Amino acid sequence: MLPRKRGGSEYGIGMHWTVCEVASCPSTNVELVRRAKAGSALPPYLLIADQQTEGIGRDGRKWITPGSGAITMSALVDPKVSAERLGLTPLFTAVVVAEALRVHGFAARVKWPNDILLPAATPVEGFGNYRKVGGILVQSVAGVGVVIGIGVNVTQTEAQLPVPSATSLALNGPAPELAALRTEIADRLLAMIRQWEDGGEAALREEFRRTCISIGSQVEIDADTQNDRPTVLASGIATDITDDGAILIEAPDGATHVVHAADVWLRTAG
Repeated sequence: MLPRKRGGSEYGIGMHWTVCEVASCPSTNVELVRRAKAGSALPPYLLIADQQTEGIGRDGRKWITPGSGAITMSALVDPKVSAERLGLTPLFTAVVVAEALRVHGFAARVKWPNDILLPAATPVEGFGNYRKVGGILVQSVAGVGVVIGIGVNVTQTEAQLPVPSATSLALNGPAPELAALRTEIADRLLAMIRQWEDGGEAALREEFRRTCISIGSQVEIDADTQNDRPTVLASGIATDITDDGAILIEAPDGATHVVHAADVWLRTAG
C-alpha cells in the first residue's frame, strides 16, 4: 500500500517522480493543471486519485469510473523536444500504457490517437473486434510542461461499464494490482520521454505504427465528435501518421486526408 500523509501522500516511483496520492479528486488533470499554474507542482510530478468523480476525456467528454478499481492519474512532464512535436505526446503515451498492459498479459493495442484497446470476440460499432480499456488526455501548461491524464479500467464488472464499447482488465483476465500497474506505467512513461529527448523519436514513431490498430484499417472520420449520430467527413484506409501526430487517410478516390483531431472509427481491422 502506498504510504499516506494527511491530505495525500508523497513517495517515489522509480525514485524519480514526486507523487501525490489523494483519496478523491474531481479530475486529476484539472487539479494538476491548477497546481502547475500555481507553481506547487513541478515536473516530473504524478497525481493519483483512488476515486475520480468528474473525470474528463477528449472533447470534453466524461470519463466515468466507479469508486475504486481503476487507474486515474495525471503526470506533469516537460519533454525537451520542439513545440511542434508535442502533438505526439498522446500517441507515444498510449504506446507506453499498451506496453505496460502487455507486461501483465493483456494483448493491448492503440486506436489513433490515444485509445487503449483489448481484443473482443464480437464486433461493436466503431471499434471492430476491440473494446476500449483506457485513454489518454494531454493538456499543455504554458511555461511548465504538459499534463498527461491516464485512465485504465481495471476491476470493473460489465454492469459498471458506461457503454458497450468499453471493457476492463478484469473482464479479460486476472486484473493486476493497481499499485503494480501504476508503477509500470509511470516508469515506462519517464523512459519513453528520455528516449524521445535522446533522439529516439523515429523508434517511438515506429512502435506506434506497430501498436496502432487504426493504421492499415478501413476507417471513418466523424465531422462532429459531440453528436450521437455524427456526419461522416471522410472514409478510407489509414496509412500512416505525420511528423506532428496527425493521421493520414487515403480515400477511395485517391485523395489523402490529413486529420489532426477527430474521432476515427474502425470499420475493418487491419
